Amino acid sequence: MVATLRNSVLLAACCCLALSTLAVADVVLPQNQLGGSNDIVIGTCGSSDRILLQQTVRLESKWMKVVKEIVKYPGSGQGGLISCLLLQPLKTANIGQASVQAGGPGQRSAEVKVKSDRNHSVAWNVVIYGRY
Repeated sequence: MVATLRNSVLLAACCCLALSTLAVADVVLPQNQLGGSNDIVIGTCGSSDRILLQQTVRLESKWMKVVKEIVKYPGSGQGGLISCLLLQPLKTANIGQASVQAGGPGQRSAEVKVKSDRNHSVAWNVVIYGRY
């Protein structure tokens, strides 16, 4: 009974340590790239990474509609190896979301879907970092 309890405590401690390690990303980006607390960083950027794609998506609202757009990298051919994605909302009242649909860090392609809520406009800056 005591051994089982001890193993459970060790397992819980290991899980907590693993989750805290995953939550802290080793992101090395220029200070002017990080705009606020709403930025989403997926992956790990290193000092040798460069911008592979930077695209601003602005979608105007349509009456009773959800507007969306998919940003694809690369447009055609083979792209560089992606290390991280930075998704930045461009306004504080941004009612919508941006999510990675396919690919991402460790891949040579990515698809990011930008979607608004019904009757709202949305604006996101999508930046993909990596190496060729």
